[in-house]
Amino acid sequence: MPGSATIGEYMGATHRGFAPHYQADDMYVGNFITALGCIDAGITCMVDNSHNSRSAAHSDAAVKALFDSGIRAVHASDAATFGEWDKQWPQDLPRLQREFFSSEDQLVTLRIFSRGLMKADWETARRLGGLWVSIDGAGRPNSAEVLADLKGAGLLSERCSINHGYGLSDAAWQLIRDAGISINACPRSDTQWSLGGATMGLQDSLNHGIRPGLSVDNETSYSTDMFTEMRVAFHLQRWGSHQARARKEPNPSAPLKMRDLLEFATVRGAENAALQKKVGTLTPGKEADIVVVRAEDINTMPLTNAVSTVVSYAHTGNIDAVFIAGNARKWRGKLVGHDLNRVRQSVHASRDRLFVRRGVKLDVLG
Repeated sequence: MPGSATIGEYMGATHRGFAPHYQADDMYVGNFITALGCIDAGITCMVDNSHNSRSAAHSDAAVKALFDSGIRAVHASDAATFGEWDKQWPQDLPRLQREFFSSEDQLVTLRIFSRGLMKADWETARRLGGLWVSIDGAGRPNSAEVLADLKGAGLLSERCSINHGYGLSDAAWQLIRDAGISINACPRSDTQWSLGGATMGLQDSLNHGIRPGLSVDNETSYSTDMFTEMRVAFHLQRWGSHQARARKEPNPSAPLKMRDLLEFATVRGAENAALQKKVGTLTPGKEADIVVVRAEDINTMPLTNAVSTVVSYAHTGNIDAVFIAGNARKWRGKLVGHDLNRVRQSVHASRDRLFVRRGVKLDVLG
């Protein structure tokens, strides 16, 4: 969809528009091409906030696509948002857990996706052995009261990550920090949809002592590209810091540095996926998730500082190799183990079917 769409237009085109027309094979294709796009862009791990589980078959297809792609992933399962569906969620979760996630020591793991601070989702997560919960849109007027209630019920813990850390009161932030909950900021998504103002949730996290991860969040509207995400966050945060100083505001935020953004995109990303003990740093004992960036391409040469090259100069076309758990998934600039012509055909076929089902004419110049 056009990148200039408003949040209302986005919801109308996706959740209310195409999502009800998705069949299981479309779920597979969507997740598969997204996962391959991540690998191609140098992203070794993704959190799949899967809120279109219209049936058990839809869930199965989404999970199988992640396994087949070779990416490291977290499948955050949720019900469909709009339209008709089988109402099988959350009661289908034990089956999904049993059939696909018998071990946490595998490339693809399971958690629950929750739209806001929904107590019932936390209770379900606890019944299923303490699954993690991914929350989207935790900011609401009574967030502190809801978080306090979760804490009182023994549900609030570090086994949670929040996507978009905006709209939260100081009291809510304190409960989040004290519980050890991780935050990921979405610089492009939040600025495009005007979610949370100029701070993007990122500065709010820092102000409350939490080092956030970065999330691409929404491949429907722009590219899967962590390099752009780092740069948008870097420049907007520094602009806000400079403006605060120019206005002589008390206690202006410190400008971020290049190494901060690299940390947010790697270490803190692994933290949000609950995988910091496995990946996120090149450390003895961890699994080998490695991205090799060419530093002698026209846009990256000559190499003088590795961190600055990655954060400020490199793009996805500079990714030479990607290893996930020690296995080569991209080598010499090409994805490994996938027939891209066949992938392309399946993507086009799914797109065409969805446009026909929805009764919308495809207009690539519209």
